[in-house]
Amino acid sequence: MKRFKIDEEQVEAILELKLYRLAKLEILLIQKELGEKRAEADRLERLLKGQAARWKLIRAELLELANEYAARRRTRVVANVDEPAFQAADFIVEEDTVAVLTAQGWLKRQREVKDLGATRLREGDRVIDVAAGSTKASVAFFSNQGVCYVCRMVDIPQVTGYGNPVQTLFKLDDGEKLVRMLCFDPRLLEVPEAREDGEPEPPFALAVTRLGQSLRFSLRQHREPSTKTGRKYARLAEGDQVIYIDLVKTGDHVAATSESGHALLCRADEVALLSSAGKGVMLMKLDAGDVVVAAKLLRGKSDQLLVENEKGTQFEITLRRYAATTRAGKGHALFKRGKLVGKVEQEPEVPVLEAKPQSRAPKPN
Repeated sequence: MKRFKIDEEQVEAILELKLYRLAKLEILLIQKELGEKRAEADRLERLLKGQAARWKLIRAELLELANEYAARRRTRVVANVDEPAFQAADFIVEEDTVAVLTAQGWLKRQREVKDLGATRLREGDRVIDVAAGSTKASVAFFSNQGVCYVCRMVDIPQVTGYGNPVQTLFKLDDGEKLVRMLCFDPRLLEVPEAREDGEPEPPFALAVTRLGQSLRFSLRQHREPSTKTGRKYARLAEGDQVIYIDLVKTGDHVAATSESGHALLCRADEVALLSSAGKGVMLMKLDAGDVVVAAKLLRGKSDQLLVENEKGTQFEITLRRYAATTRAGKGHALFKRGKLVGKVEQEPEVPVLEAKPQSRAPKPN
């Protein structure tokens, strides 16, 4: 107003003219964009409706690629190169670890276990087995229903509390419980691959059932991880269940005690070695209503199976005290009256792993 000597009304007219032009410019841009999008929509609609139009577009794009990349291949393939094959285990960070299994079916993995008595347990629960090995090693779980479940150590949850139920890893039936855990780390237990259609080869495991049956089988069939439903290692009669299973070696004796108070000891190699899951053979002859309440492999004269009766009296079953007999007998009578209630449970030992040799770096020339 001061410079051009105009009044306020004239100033307002000039400003409104500028804003109008700017707004008109934006409207033109929006209308142009809308027109382009409508044209593209019409083109796509024609392509969808007409097959000839689609092939025409494909032909044009192929010609464009041919013109753009007209130079012939300059690299010649002179030989086939074997590409390295990777498995899931190759991506596992290898380190030593310890797995703890409880009687109520809780399972956990820890870096190390210094004092097993300090392990957190639920009320009334107890540790029944401890396994140690590499995170890449397979670990087998044997149930009382004759099923073996196998996973890798790294698959066991690493927690500091009570652990996780084994049902989170495997599909156990009602009433099915785990009785043994073995880790196939070569430093403790080397399990080679099974041969196809071959005879059972070591290492072997021995199982004893509640109705007095027993069997031996090769662990090679359970070397690799299984499905959640597991693999059968024994086929049990109705009402029977596995109460004991362990790794068996040459020269071992098996000891078993019945509820009626009898103890039988015999050579483990008298038990039939099965090539597939079966019922096994009679280990101990039982009277009607009698059952096996405890069993153990004895690896020397000082090794013992400790059992107790309903009065709390304990009995040591050793090769020094009782002579070994043949399989399928009644065994030695421990007492005249009363019943055995089972084995005196003892805290399992924590396996000790050998340190792996460290690779040395090459010396500089």
